[in-house]
Order: sequence, then C-alpha cells, then structure tokens
Amino acid sequence: MVKIIVYLTLLYSSLQLSVYAQSHFLSSGYLSLIIKGKPSLLFDNMEIGMPMMSNSLLKDKPVAFTKLNDSTLYLSEYTYGPTSVYFRLNGRYIATMLLPNETNVITVSMIDSVDYDVQFEGRYKEIFDNSALQEELIMNLFSYPTSKDGRKEVLKSADDFKWKQLESVAEMTYSLTQDIPDGLLKSYYTHMINTFKVPSLLFKDYASSVLAYYKNLNLDPQIATAIPERTLTYYDGIITLNYTDTLTLLPSGYFDLLIAIQQDSLLQIPSITSVGPAGFKTRLIDLFGKTFEQEDNLFYDMMMASAYIQQINEGYILTPQELYQIDSSFKNKELRNYIYHQNELKKCSDRVGDEQVFFLPFDKKNETIVASIVDKYKDKVIIIDFWATWCGPCIQAFSEMDQVKKKYAAREDVVFVYLTDESSNRNGFQEYSKILGGEHFYVYKNQFATALEQFGFEYIPSYLVFDKRGHLTQKSTYPNDLAATATMWIERALNK
Repeated sequence: MVKIIVYLTLLYSSLQLSVYAQSHFLSSGYLSLIIKGKPSLLFDNMEIGMPMMSNSLLKDKPVAFTKLNDSTLYLSEYTYGPTSVYFRLNGRYIATMLLPNETNVITVSMIDSVDYDVQFEGRYKEIFDNSALQEELIMNLFSYPTSKDGRKEVLKSADDFKWKQLESVAEMTYSLTQDIPDGLLKSYYTHMINTFKVPSLLFKDYASSVLAYYKNLNLDPQIATAIPERTLTYYDGIITLNYTDTLTLLPSGYFDLLIAIQQDSLLQIPSITSVGPAGFKTRLIDLFGKTFEQEDNLFYDMMMASAYIQQINEGYILTPQELYQIDSSFKNKELRNYIYHQNELKKCSDRVGDEQVFFLPFDKKNETIVASIVDKYKDKVIIIDFWATWCGPCIQAFSEMDQVKKKYAAREDVVFVYLTDESSNRNGFQEYSKILGGEHFYVYKNQFATALEQFGFEYIPSYLVFDKRGHLTQKSTYPNDLAATATMWIERALNK
C-alpha cells in the first residue's frame, strides 16, 4: 500500500508540469507535419511506413502523407488536444506529439550514400528525439515479466486484488522509467504505461485477470476458482484527482481507458444517447462524486465526449436534438467542435459508396466465405489478409506489405483482399479501407472464426494466397521478413 501511495504522489507531482497545457491541450483544429528532404533527397528512394495518429478521443487511426513534390511530404488532420503520430522511415521508428493549429517540420538530410540524419522542429522535440526509447518502452510493455507474489493465498477481496495489481503496475513503471530524468518525457511514459496496463488488469476482463493471477501463483485449480465480487470501492485509487489535469490527455491509450470504464458492468453507466448528457453526467457524479468535488471537471467532460465519439464510431449519427444538447452541455467549445466534426465525417462517409468495401456482404449462415471471395476474383492471384483493428501486429504488417502492393500496383491480375469481422471497430475499418486500398470485407464473427479454423490459423495476421485457377498456394501466420516472403508467394502463384 505504501508503494502505491508513493507512486500516486509521484504521478500527481509530475502533472504539475502542465503550466501552459490548459489552453494547448484543450483546443481543436488542424495539425500540420511537413517532411523535407535535403539536399535533393528524394522520398521515392526511401521506405516510409503508414503513419498512425491517435489522441485522447481517437484510437490509432491510419493517415496519409500527401506528396507535394519529390522531396516534400505533408500531413494535415483535424484533431483535439495533444496528438501522437508515429511511422517508420527506412525501418527507423519515428514518434512525436503534435498539437492543433501548429506546424511541425521534420528534415531528413543525407550524410553519405547510405546514412541520413533526421531533425525535428516543434514543441515536442524531446519526444521526437527519444523515438527509439519510446519504441523500446512499448516492446518492454509486452515482454515485461509477470511479478511473482511469494504468498500462495486466495485473494481476500476484490480490493485486495486491485491493490496487488496497482502495485505491480507501479513496480513496472519504476523499472521501465527509472533512468529517465524527471520532466515531461518521464511523465508521458508513466501515463502511457498506466493507461495501457490498468484497464486490462482491473476491469476490462476482471474474472480472466483474477484467474491469470492465480495461475501465475501456481495455485491448485480447485482453490483458484473463487472470483471475489467487486463493489464500487473497487474504483477507489484507480480514478483519482490526477484525471482533472490536462497532462492525462497525453498518452494515446486514454480513449481506451475511458471506454473500458464505461463498459464495466459494475458501474452500470447508461448509453449517453439514451439518457442524454445530463443523465449521463448524473450517473458519473453518483459514482465518482466523492473523488471530484467540482461537478465541472476534465474527467467528466472527457467521459461524456468519449461516449459520444464511441457511438459515432459504431455507426450512430447524432440527431439535431443531440447536437443541441451537446452545445448546451460542454463549456469547452473546442471539445464540442471535435464531436461535431467527427459526426460530420461519419455522415459524409455513409453517403459515399465504395464497391471495394463490403460490409457484412454474406448471409450469416454462409460459412464458406473464402470460397465466395476467391470465386469473385477469378483469373487473379489473390492475397487474403486476416486482420482486426485491435490487432497491433496486423497494423504493423500493413506498412511492411505496402512496398509489396506498390510493386504489383500496375498489375490487374493481382488483388489484395483484407478480411476482418465484427470485433473490429466499424469506424476504424472504414478508415483503414480508405488508406490501404485493395478490397475489404467486414464479416460476421462466426464466418471469420470458421475461416480461421478451416485453414488452421490460431492467430492473426494470417495470410492465404490463391493462384489464378483458385488453388491455394500458400497459408501462413505473420512470417519473418514479410515483404520479401509475400513477394515470393505472389511470384510463385503467378508462375503456376
């Protein structure tokens, strides 16, 4: 318990860095990123991976650079608050933080025929300059060893489990950030770890987390079946005054955290489009009022805004009455504008038809969808990519496959097909379909699961390759050196 208190105190202390953050972090508008090549560096000769963008109300979203000329690329997107953008440049991980209504510049200069130098001009140069450290931190998050509690005992209560898990997160945070000096970078990484780990450990799948905890202790399976029941005190120490500070908006996992809270059945938070913003906020006050004395605070605002954004992501278009309620419920006009903007984007995307995007195109009882897809593209070599919007390796693989797609872009006898299911965020699916090109299928869960089982796949991303006669020539789950391997698959199928 002492460690947790010390951790939370340090976390709160780090938030005092937000001297100027109030206005910058609560604004909306267009961010701008320019990449310049010097001297006469041509970006056609460099591999630039698909850039990804996220903010406190947006999960990772694929975006695109516009080529202004052979040595200048431009990215502009409407956003809210601090926005993370990352991509790979010739395999090198590049990450930075951008703000609305500001222009940042990356200059790439050739040192010799092989090596190049990258410089950043912008507010968050420190984050950019430590891109490699951020990549290492993210990798360590996935590989960090599970802590072993020497006491082999059944949990006394849900709160007992909560404090053990929070202590585990605190120990991980200390271990991964202890060599980083106090300041913005350490605060940013601390919040990144916290927003990434806490939802999955505590409330995203509480029962599974408890069972995993018991398994880690090697307890007798018969003993380790009691899942202690949670009460509302479970959120004490999880939702704290820290969330009234704007620096909590920094990490890209913040939106996931807010949605995980709203979807926790313990809290019984209603749909905001069912009860309206007033009813939604009343429930938040009932739940967290003893933590937040002020009824107007950043946490409540972000909970309400994220609830609307999530509805839009799931295909809902706000009514004029709801837009009026938003206008009268949010004092921050920049936050209102961002919700309005996302709603308009959704309306526009629903108006535009795209014959290359197929949403639930097959009867739900049809469990031979791969055969149906292969039949649709007769006389072509077909590469089918099984993926999901929530699958990190799938998203990473898109950048690797981009150079393969460019290689065969002029060929009409090679088609790239992307297959996902209802577990994928619908709005995210639409965003990726715009950026990736190719043919996109969004199918029912049972159809996707059956297809994976049919070809012996347990994980995604996985790939199928069919030749022009519709014969399967390759099946594989995320091989090493994907670009070179996929090229080999396609050439083999073309020569059949």
